[in-house]
Amino acid sequence: MLLILTLACAVDDGTRDLQYCEDVPDERAVDPVTAPLSWAGDIEPIVQARCARCHSADDGLSALPLETYEDVSAHAFAVRDALVKGRMPPWSADACCGKEFRLDRSLSQDELDTLVGWLDQGAPLGDLDAEPVEIPASDWGSLSRVDLRVEMPRPYLASPRYGNDEVRCFLVDLPEEATGRYLVGSRVLPGNRDIVHHVVTGLVKPEQLEDIHALEALDPAMGWDCYGSGGDVRTTGGLGGYVPGQDGMEFPEGVGTWIPEGAKLVLNMHYDLSANGGEPAEDQTAIEVMLEDSVARELVGIPILHPLWLFDEGMSIPGAFVETSYGVTWKPSSLYGWRRRWEVLGAFVHMHEVGTTVSMARVLPDDTQECLLHIERWDFDWQADYWYAEGSTTLLEPEDQLYLECNWRNPGQDMAWETDQEMCVGMIYVAEVVE
Repeated sequence: MLLILTLACAVDDGTRDLQYCEDVPDERAVDPVTAPLSWAGDIEPIVQARCARCHSADDGLSALPLETYEDVSAHAFAVRDALVKGRMPPWSADACCGKEFRLDRSLSQDELDTLVGWLDQGAPLGDLDAEPVEIPASDWGSLSRVDLRVEMPRPYLASPRYGNDEVRCFLVDLPEEATGRYLVGSRVLPGNRDIVHHVVTGLVKPEQLEDIHALEALDPAMGWDCYGSGGDVRTTGGLGGYVPGQDGMEFPEGVGTWIPEGAKLVLNMHYDLSANGGEPAEDQTAIEVMLEDSVARELVGIPILHPLWLFDEGMSIPGAFVETSYGVTWKPSSLYGWRRRWEVLGAFVHMHEVGTTVSMARVLPDDTQECLLHIERWDFDWQADYWYAEGSTTLLEPEDQLYLECNWRNPGQDMAWETDQEMCVGMIYVAEVVE
């Protein structure tokens, strides 16, 4: 409680006028290719590289297969609409922020122009013998090696608790060989891909275990209900995760998270049982990790939220489609006493279903803003850690502040974080600058 009050005194309420991402268009700019295009030469390579992994008839995550000419041409209108509105492939981070990201699933401009051009031409089959264009393979978050594999203690029977959804957290023991080392990459292996919607992983340090065990004791089933409870932010976070189309990733070279003796992993699981008709289904998810004995720099997660939002209607979100915004600005060095310089390597934001827009920025001493992450059209179904590509990282200086803004348009009853119905939390992943 003392930490919460101290943090509350270190933050400023209120939203700011954003200095970036004004008037984000509803659709992507498209300059459709007008030259003759063929399925075999121009379109199939893009579809196989960017669509088929999730839209596969055999092992796809979507009920709509998009692998063959017949698949795509039969749904030409829906495919075109999803492409130009940026819904598919799913990638929420907006380009207006000026950042480039690793594992970016969005189409390149050339790929988009080619696909839309072909659809506008009537989706011709064209020359079946055309030489296929070369499309770089997508990085789906694979690991170059696996040093350790651990899994949930036993299968869990997921049951719908919020519509067809359940959000539940599980502790996973780490063997002794993992402690005293650095985690440098992870890959989540859903036990039941039909119901595992997304996974956020974190590290629970020994001094945090008493609080976690108290949560477990309140629930007779394995794990604990962590929908809106802060289960996302009470751990270190930033250990990777899973969303459809991205299983995991390796951290930037030379960076890792220290695993102290006695630490445990936590899996924050979001189950969507709609594919099972809303009926309970079993899952036993596992995680593969990469470990190093030493790294050049330790990964640190800096949370961004207002602690008073958690209590006594501190973050009240009225219903009846009222547009609501909350913002918070704070200086990490004022709480932690840091005089260090940090390299910002990535960012994460989290809201629930009625969120609309979320933005995170670095605020310099002259009040200039640098966008760290902007999501104009929040989609609870597609969440991820966003790690910057080389050249897009930035610095966090001792006098800099961090700003987080969340927006909602709530169609139902009044909501609040206090009642576990909504959240607004961000985190940046940093490593100390070595002079």
